[in-house]
Order: sequence, then C-alpha cells, then structure tokens
Amino acid sequence: MFDPGKKEKKQYDLERLFHPRTIAVIGIPDDPAKFGGNAWINAMSELGYSGEIYPISNKMKMYNGLKVYSSLDDVPSDIDLAILCIPARHTHQTIQDCIKKRIKFVHLFSAGFGETGAEQGKKLEAGLIELIGLSQTRILGPNCMGIFSPGDGLCWRTDFPRFQGKAAFFSQSGWHSVEMVNQMRLKGNSLSKLVSYGNGYDLNEVDFLNYFATDHESKIIAGYIEGIKDGPGFLQAIKKAAKIKPVVILKGGRTKAGSRAIFSHTGSLAVESRIWDASIKQAGAISVANFEEMVDTALGLLYINSVKNRNIAIIGSGGGPGVLSSDLCEQSGLHLPPVPEVLQTELRNIIPSIGTGIKNPFDLPLWAEADLFCEAIRLIGAWSEIGLFIIQFEFESNLFFHGRQQVRHNNQRILEALTEIKKPVVVIMHTVGLHESVKILMPEQKRFMDAGIPVISTIRNAVNMIKNLPLYTL
Repeated sequence: MFDPGKKEKKQYDLERLFHPRTIAVIGIPDDPAKFGGNAWINAMSELGYSGEIYPISNKMKMYNGLKVYSSLDDVPSDIDLAILCIPARHTHQTIQDCIKKRIKFVHLFSAGFGETGAEQGKKLEAGLIELIGLSQTRILGPNCMGIFSPGDGLCWRTDFPRFQGKAAFFSQSGWHSVEMVNQMRLKGNSLSKLVSYGNGYDLNEVDFLNYFATDHESKIIAGYIEGIKDGPGFLQAIKKAAKIKPVVILKGGRTKAGSRAIFSHTGSLAVESRIWDASIKQAGAISVANFEEMVDTALGLLYINSVKNRNIAIIGSGGGPGVLSSDLCEQSGLHLPPVPEVLQTELRNIIPSIGTGIKNPFDLPLWAEADLFCEAIRLIGAWSEIGLFIIQFEFESNLFFHGRQQVRHNNQRILEALTEIKKPVVVIMHTVGLHESVKILMPEQKRFMDAGIPVISTIRNAVNMIKNLPLYTL
C-alpha cells in the first residue's frame, strides 16, 4: 500500500479556475491555421462564454471582434485566469507578470519542461516551481489542455457540447480529455466539468479530488492518472471524496513499457499495478482497467441508483450471443438464474416455440413484432428474483429487413415497455460500424439515455460496468 503518512496538501479554492469571470489569453499565432491562444478565443466565442476575454499580443489590434492588449498591465480589470500558449523559454517572465497582476490562476499550455529529460527543460521546471512557490498565483500544468466548463462556455474546441452533465473528469492526458468528452457526447451526455492538468507541478489530482468532492454540479468523479507525486495526499483526498460520491480511477502505465512512457509524457513516477489497485479499493473508489470501462462505469453510476443483487436476466436475439453473454457474466461474478416454470409457461402462451429460447439468456428474435416483444419484456421484467436486466439490440439486421422508420418506431415501443420495469435496465446497442447503422445509432442511444436507461456498446463492456456498481449500490 501507499504509506498514508501525515502529510496533507494545502487546499485552494478553485471556484475561479472552473468559473472564471475574466480570462487573459497570451500567445495568439499570426497564422490562424496554427494551434495556440486562438483556439481558446474561438471556442469560447462560439460556445457563448459570458465573461470577459482579453487577448494579449503586441502584433495585432483586434482578434475575433475583441480588442487586443499589448500587455497584461494594459488590461483594465482583475483577471481570474490567464491561458499561456507561448514557448517554454518565455514562460518565466510571463508568469512573473501574472504574479505582479495578481492573477489567481495561470493555465500553462506550454510543454518543454522536465518531462523532456533535457537539462534545459529541467532548469525551466526548477525555476517555475521556485517562482510559484513564492506567490499566491496557482499554476495549472504545464503541458496540458486546461479547463472545459460547459456551463460557462469555457473550452478550447468549438465542437464541444454546450450543455452540462453530472460527471466531473480530471486527467493528466489532454488526448484522454478530448476522448472523454467525445465518448460522453456519443451517448447523448456531457460532463459537469473537466480539467486536463498535464505535469501537475502545482495544482494536481489532490486539488481536483478535493474540489469535485463538494462540487454540487458533479454527481460522480472520474479520473485518468499516470503517476502521482504525493501518494499520502492522494489517498487522503480519494478516501474523502469516495465517502461523498462515487470515484472511478483509470491508471495508465500498468506495465514496464507503460511506465517508461509515463515519464516521457508527464515526468511522473509510476506505481506497481497490484499495489495501486489494492490502495484504490481500500480508499473506497473504483479502479478500472481501460478507458471504455471508465466511461461505461461512469455512465452506469449516473443512471443506476440501486441494484438489489447480482442476478441478471438477458433479453436479446441469437443463441451464440446468449452463450457468450452467459460466460462473461459468470466469469465476472454475476449470476443468470434459471427461469421459473411459471414464467416459462406465460412466455410460451404468447410467443412461438420455434426459433425462440425462453431460458436465461432469452433468445427472442421478435424485434419486428413489437407487440409480442414488449409483452415478453413486461413478463420477464416482473421476475422478482432479478436485480438487473440487460436488453441486447443489433442494428444491422433490423435496418436491412425493416428500414430506419420501422426501427425508430419499434425502439420507441420497446423503450416504453422498459420504463415500466421497476428495476435497473442496461441496453446494449451493438453495431459493426456499417454506414446506415452508425447514422441512426447516436440519436437512438440518446433517446434511451434521456429516458434514464444507460446504453453500452457491447455485452463485455456492460458486464465490466455492472460488476463495478455494487461498490456503491448494494
């Protein structure tokens, strides 16, 4: 285990980091095709950021309809957040200017510090740490994408959703931050807020766990971590947060190769996988094995409030998928109980005996016959022994035989039947990726999610998600 020790990191009020009223953006490239401060200004303008934006540059007078200031001293306002998109070698002086201006938070997008392994980068890092240690200005980064706060319109991409969800996410990886937004959006969902914090020289996972734990906009917390610099502080923070709301953690660098990659990415030290998992579990949080499991577990925790037991009923079509589903459930500690004789008789009274199976999993290729399928769902849904129901959809065949309009109509009928079940339901919407099915997948997923039913892409992902739920719901 990590040694819990007695060390406790000083806590900071991060409200103005996630909800800044004024933002200075430093480093706007002359070429609009290049990525820099222009990305934040464009995205915030597109998403309707309601605060004041102050572009800083001595090379232009206006940018995107905003007055450009030649220096921070010229800005006629206090500044909550400064976003620095400048070369690492220029950051020391600019951060000194930020400290002089009494800016609360500085997001350092710039890379090129200790994570490079080069002597110059190490010197820049040491100077940065010394500088911020003597100030009241807090640093986010370096080498990170920063904050996405959809409720405020604060972000760096114009394609990010403007609506706010209930899951908070912190990540050492900028790429995983974008992927988390996209995966949630694919399911018709969003985040409450997100922070990509990169090397984490100042503000890090401890600060964000403490903040998200009491953030009323966030129902659950998820995080991607590569390495931690303060093990005792981290365990104290995660234990505190997990007592308040669910916490899901994905650890990168679980192998020797991954550990080497960690240091070159963020300059962090790795922790042995076995010790990590045991420590996270002991702290009351959920440790997941991969990115998909993290996303699906977060969705499950958002939508499923209580599970009575580990008994599962699976309703779908196809004998082969049913066999594999049974194996996956049993291997993960979930149980598929045999179907009572009374329920079998009730089902045989309404569905044909040929081409169907009324064992558990239920093989019911009756999707096109919505009345029969919905009646079967209602009968199975009343099975008192079951704690959670899984419904498996397969898009390609239904679209091929029945067309898009019929698929939408029947899905609505099935959704209405599922909402009558008074126990948790998980829907599997599977597609192999053919063009026609992909076009209809996202709106159909959103329809079920809007009704409070989580949608997962495969039975394996659903099982991985369900086995994590008992930590909070049983």
